[in-house]
Amino acid sequence: MKYPLFTTKGLAERLVKQDGLLIDASTPSLPYNMLSPFFVWDKVIPVPEMEDFKSKTVEGIWQGLKLVNDKIDKSLFDAKKIKKRRVEPYGSCKFLFKGERIDYVESRKKIYKPSYEWMFHNLLPRDLKESLYILAENNIQLYFFDVDDNSDIENTSSSFSHSSLLVDIINRELEKSQECKTDCSTK
Repeated sequence: MKYPLFTTKGLAERLVKQDGLLIDASTPSLPYNMLSPFFVWDKVIPVPEMEDFKSKTVEGIWQGLKLVNDKIDKSLFDAKKIKKRRVEPYGSCKFLFKGERIDYVESRKKIYKPSYEWMFHNLLPRDLKESLYILAENNIQLYFFDVDDNSDIENTSSSFSHSSLLVDIINRELEKSQECKTDCSTK
């Protein structure tokens, strides 16, 4: 089995000549557009620690809970097109979580990551996920990338790449599958 890898957009262009499958997790084309935090779902994603609120997009949660002029924007939870709410310098903004202000890195871990993981596990079609698992299990190298190159959740100098998070999730699922196969075969 080959575990999926994260790559940058620039490196992806060079990898295209190698064996494997490049997957742009920010493409507007089906089916991989569903991997984007901007994809608009009919079903709704729970807003972390705000039980009465749901969002159509992961990005709507992220931008909606960002404090700009000390205010969040709940209207972004229901928006079909998400506007970026900018704060300078990049990475200095705060977010609202459990009624408290939290910093950028903490917000990635407590807001963005759980929202994206929830979307992956609960909204992505099973056949899309299964097709990725099957490719990996058949030794096809998958390379995921998106418009951002930052795979370090702690690095606040640039946007965090959702495809690096996606690779982590898929690899955990593949690992669970392998453990199950090993456990089942020994019984």
